[in-house]
Amino acid sequence: MGDSENKRKGSKIDEVILRAIQISHGIFLLLVILSVPFLLILEPLYISLPILSWLMHLAFNDRLRCPYTDWENYYRRKTGRKQIGGFIGHNLRILGLKKKKK
Repeated sequence: MGDSENKRKGSKIDEVILRAIQISHGIFLLLVILSVPFLLILEPLYISLPILSWLMHLAFNDRLRCPYTDWENYYRRKTGRKQIGGFIGHNLRILGLKKKKK
């Protein structure tokens, strides 16, 4: 057994659940981002602007916590991985588009 297998304490089912949460989180965010131009094009402004302002409020408010991120951190703890602060920032750092905090 390798060192990486010894460091992770979680079961295989926890790993599968973590991956499912990560994939569904990414799909959800992609759908929200893709819905913005469609909403602006297909709906009148008096409908689309309040909905978009609410989406921006939810996306950029520091006081609201994302349930997907909470679930991901729970399963990251169970599998012995480092917790993340936010899904988007974490994945931007992985892709090298955002610098790591010192």
